[in-house]
Amino acid sequence: MEKIKIAIVEDNAEDSLVTRKYIEGYCLSHKINATVDDYSTAFAYLDSVQRYDALFLDIEMPHIDGMELAVEIRKHDSRVVIVFVTNMARYAVNGYRVDAIDYVLKPISGFDFFLTMDKVINSVERIRGEKTYVVKSRDGVTTLSVSDIRYIESLNHHLVFHTALGEREAYGYLKAVESELGDGFFRASSCYLVNLAYVKAVNGCDITVGDNVLKISRGKKRELIERLTDYYGGM
Repeated sequence: MEKIKIAIVEDNAEDSLVTRKYIEGYCLSHKINATVDDYSTAFAYLDSVQRYDALFLDIEMPHIDGMELAVEIRKHDSRVVIVFVTNMARYAVNGYRVDAIDYVLKPISGFDFFLTMDKVINSVERIRGEKTYVVKSRDGVTTLSVSDIRYIESLNHHLVFHTALGEREAYGYLKAVESELGDGFFRASSCYLVNLAYVKAVNGCDITVGDNVLKISRGKKRELIERLTDYYGGM
């Protein structure tokens, strides 16, 4: 496995040291090449230019807490693996909002922490193997996992990427995106490019993609059904 880059964002220096000790102990015992960086505030992390594979975020921090930091991170990075570190589990129950894979309770238990690290490493390996798509907008650059894109909507010469983690807007044309994303996507109309993996139903000229019902061009229905048959038959 290539080197994995991990960051700890923790305002308590002693707790940060403990988390680092467990991460390094796990990586040593599993022969994983890793670097670990420490940030004492969310601001310090946001000011950095580093890109990490995994983050351990303390939830209870002054000014910007770990959950708020995770929300900000997800605006531009859907791929980094997030783990919350907290004194109370109830603070971490909303981790699904930012696609956190787990939480670690303080004081840290070595056994539980190693189980969490198993999830982290497995997730990093899976994500590294996924195809990505870079979305450029006035707010900056966002790297999306293609598997997270549910559908793309064309609105007045700009695009809205509807993803598992919310919407991302960008300038561009649907035709260009269609050629880049390839066979897993289907042009349902002049307005929509849909990820076949998220198509739940086709009813008349309506298709259900995730939790959304979209209109399909009348002449596209038969082709869509054929594409879905080939897609699921080839899995």
